[in-house]
Order: sequence, then C-alpha cells, then structure tokens
Amino acid sequence: MEQFHLTNSLIFLITYFLVVNKLVDCQPCEAGMKYHRHTHSCMIAVQSSRRYEEANQYCAKTHPGGHLVYILDEETDTFIKNNFVTDSYWYYIGLSDKEKNGVYKWINGKNVSYIGWYSKRHTPERDRDYVVASWDGWIEVFDTTRKFICQSVAARSLSFSLNQQDFVNSTREIVALTTNTFRCEVYDIDDHHLQLLYQNSDGTLSKIVDKLGKSLTYTFRPGFNSSGVYVCQIGQHEGEIVSLTGTLKVISE
Repeated sequence: MEQFHLTNSLIFLITYFLVVNKLVDCQPCEAGMKYHRHTHSCMIAVQSSRRYEEANQYCAKTHPGGHLVYILDEETDTFIKNNFVTDSYWYYIGLSDKEKNGVYKWINGKNVSYIGWYSKRHTPERDRDYVVASWDGWIEVFDTTRKFICQSVAARSLSFSLNQQDFVNSTREIVALTTNTFRCEVYDIDDHHLQLLYQNSDGTLSKIVDKLGKSLTYTFRPGFNSSGVYVCQIGQHEGEIVSLTGTLKVISE
C-alpha cells in the first residue's frame, strides 16, 4: 500500500512538472515583464538609470525587438501609470523632439497622435528634448540618467481564427448557410497588408478580401462548395510574407 502511494505521488509530481513547464513555455513574455493585451506587447520598468539613447540601446539588446515604450492611446497610458509609474520617479518613454523643436516623434519615426502631457497647455522647450512618463502625465526633460520603460512584441504576434477560435493548422466543421467569421490579425505598432485567400484545387490562391491595417474580419454564410483550405496572408516588413492556413469542412445540419 505504501509503495502504491509513493508511485501515485511520483506520477502526480511528474504530471505537475510537465503541466507547469508547458504553461511557462506558453507565456507571451519573458520573466519579469508584464503582458499588455491591448498592444500584444511586453513591458518592464528598468530600475537602473541611463541616459536616453543608452536606455533605448539597453532595451534593444536585452529584449528581442525591444525599444523604449510607445504610448499611442489612453488605454496604454493608463496601463503604464497603474503598473510602472506608481512611485515618484520619472521614466523615459520612446518620445522626443530632438530632431526639431516641437515636432515630437516616436523612436520608429511615427508622429504623435495621442498626447498625455502633464500640462494641458504644453509648450516645447528648446533645451529639453526627451519625454518621461510620470503619474501626473508626460514631462519634457534634459538628457540625464533616469529610469525607463522597455517594450517588445509578445510571442505569437500573428493569429488566424474562425468564430473566435484558433484556426491555424486545424480542420473545422461548420454548418452550411450559418453565419461564420474569419479574423486575420497582427499585433504590432505598424499596419500590414492583410489578405484572406482561398486555395484552389490546383494550388493557386484566390483573393476573398484584403485590407491595410492590423486586423481583417470577414463574415460569410458558406455553401457546400465552400469547403477547402483558407489562408490568412500577412505582409511583414521588408517584403516578407507570412501565411497561416486552416481547412474548412462544410456539412449539412
């Protein structure tokens, strides 16, 4: 009986270890980083102080694809305030007007569309080129050593779903003439060329719909001739194209 209990305990521990490791492997962010679902990115407040350019270089070297954080909307701004700037310190973000006074740009060259200044009547100052986040809002500062926030793209930045369920490399059955929805999505700062395609019997692809953006949604009511392979094609940077596929089987009710 004692040996039976020991065997069961050993099996439980092995199973627990495998499950925990699988869960860890599936985490979208590195240890210590916080996942931000709205931007599908990982963020971390670095407590060691660096000058602005050194801080951005640290983000790039330490986290794959990393950079000082972009705050492109109020939701992201609130997330950062609630998670990273809860103390009295100021944290560098990826915004500056170092190229031209008063023309603020993110590190990737994008112009500002959302602003979160501490002062509602912010006036650019010629000798202050860099922006920090504080609990009260953004502040323009001199280039000196400060804490900073890094951001990188989370794992699995592309998705292809059918009726809100993962469709990649799967075969799904749906009933003819019912309403269904494909969604092709990329989680990124930049827009991408997205296409939903149908693979013909000869291997060629026919375009159903395309869009420039971060997500493409297509709602349809399939006939019996709608069975086959569907492709979510995403144009990446520098001409790279990524294709996600799934197989659809249309059945009668």
